[in-house]
Amino acid sequence: MYERTTPPTLQAIPTTDLQLVLGLDGACDYQLLSMYVMEATDFVEMHYRTAVMQQEWTLTLDGWTDERAYRAGGPHGYISLEWPPASSVVEVTYEDSDQNPQTWDNFRAVLSRKRGKLMPYSVDRWPSVSGAVGCISIRFQTGYTSQADVPLGVARTIRDVAQHRYEHECLPSTDWMQALDCQMSGYAARAYA
Repeated sequence: MYERTTPPTLQAIPTTDLQLVLGLDGACDYQLLSMYVMEATDFVEMHYRTAVMQQEWTLTLDGWTDERAYRAGGPHGYISLEWPPASSVVEVTYEDSDQNPQTWDNFRAVLSRKRGKLMPYSVDRWPSVSGAVGCISIRFQTGYTSQADVPLGVARTIRDVAQHRYEHECLPSTDWMQALDCQMSGYAARAYA
């Protein structure tokens, strides 16, 4: 269903932030701390099903009303794009009823910090598809474009997870993460344990 097709290239928080919290001097292993920040970011993204730094995802569906992403509402319903904050829909392709590949550009994308919505323009309908498994592919970009754009609560959560990883040599348990849920509230983040 969802697959990350292009991972982020930027770190969510500066390594020096983690170094400061840990009270380490200039002789620390920056490469190791950087790895902990990347692990913590991945962990937070998977736990809360949210994207932190800009990345690209592909949503593959078996039809426009595939219950895994289709939501009722409006004249024709919409496809919900998870992994907020969605910033753009790159491409929508589908296999038509004659099993020919097509690109669909007659859609409206409503993108927000909470989640994206993809729907036909109000006078249009969903294009006919073959109904084959995976006949629809929606590529979209999501995440923040710079460290400065990452909300403070998200950055703190990543830093806290990285600190836990450093101090305990493991990623935190789901119970431990519940204590951080309040920092993530307001960022469309929902815990998926």
